[in-house]
Amino acid sequence: MSQAATVSTVSRSPGYLLTIALVFLASLLAVTLGPVWLSVVPDWLVFPISDIVGSSITWFAREASIGGLAVQEITRLFAELVDKPIEGAVVVLADGLFSGRGLNVTRSVPPISWLALGGATVIIAYRFGGRRLALTTVVCVGFLVLFDLWHNAMVTLSNVLVSVFLAAAIGLALGVWSHRSAHVENVTRGVMNVMQTVPIFFLFGAYAFTVRIRPERRAGRHGRIRTAADGA
Repeated sequence: MSQAATVSTVSRSPGYLLTIALVFLASLLAVTLGPVWLSVVPDWLVFPISDIVGSSITWFAREASIGGLAVQEITRLFAELVDKPIEGAVVVLADGLFSGRGLNVTRSVPPISWLALGGATVIIAYRFGGRRLALTTVVCVGFLVLFDLWHNAMVTLSNVLVSVFLAAAIGLALGVWSHRSAHVENVTRGVMNVMQTVPIFFLFGAYAFTVRIRPERRAGRHGRIRTAADGA
């Protein structure tokens, strides 16, 4: 108690407050009248970690090779393999099949009906969650339909379905391998621990390396492809 009281008394003494004021005033004058490096962090003091990481990623993506095969070619091959099931899912859920060329491209086979898919989702929600979940599903499906977001939602769903399937397959294989090998388990655990600390947004770089982002392709109400010449 006596030590705490002494510290409290010293912190409230006029000399202590005057010292703080003088230090603050001297710092303000030094920043205002002194050299620039007192107010702005000099470049020589900053470790260029962003430049190093950026140049390393650029080198790895464009010039690095594994076993004589360029990393860029490996990622392109993987992107082609991943892109095929995604394209198939997009055909089934969002786009359908098209025929023709140029401005005469028409939809020959439509995708799954939004009414059928939405209705099936509502029925499944009612079966496993009751009326409240079914009503929530009706509201969500109605929102997508009324605001013309159904196509975008189906494209997103196609990517999610393929990604979940691939992640489950890779995770199952790594899990079995890690169970049988302590070395693999240590490596996998270390990688997973690091990935858990990385924000999801920064993992988009890895996604962009392996999956191509295709332009949106939509058809009008009568099956003809919408182009920029069609207007709004």
